Amino acid sequence: MPGSKELNNVIKSFLKTCNITAEASTYLETGLLYGDSVQFALELNFKKIISIDINKKFIDNANQRFKNEVKNSRVLLIEGDSQEKIKEIYDPSINIFLLDAHDNEIDQTTIAPLENEIKFLLNNVNEKQLIIIDDFIKIKH
Repeated sequence: MPGSKELNNVIKSFLKTCNITAEASTYLETGLLYGDSVQFALELNFKKIISIDINKKFIDNANQRFKNEVKNSRVLLIEGDSQEKIKEIYDPSINIFLLDAHDNEIDQTTIAPLENEIKFLLNNVNEKQLIIIDDFIKIKH
């Protein structure tokens, strides 16, 4: 889900309500694909951007696309199953979670990370964290 004007406004409004600037915020997404959401987060000027994807090809491509941002640690690309990796790297200081992990190249009958990501986050989030879900319709239960 690349950033839209509406999404941009929602994120900015949320951060303003919480009295947080993007420059002091962390953005985490699951589901990297071509890196358009990472680019969107860079344009919003987030301090740190984390992206998790199970597909090594997507990680490798994004490492090239964002090599300067990766080098200066502004962008962190994590290869692995997002429903597990999100638990490993979760931090209450992450302000925005964009859940968009559904790879068409992976068997969705055995790997459906969105449900487990939501379950984990709902038990851990605080009032200064926003969860954005792309493709909510893909939740099976």
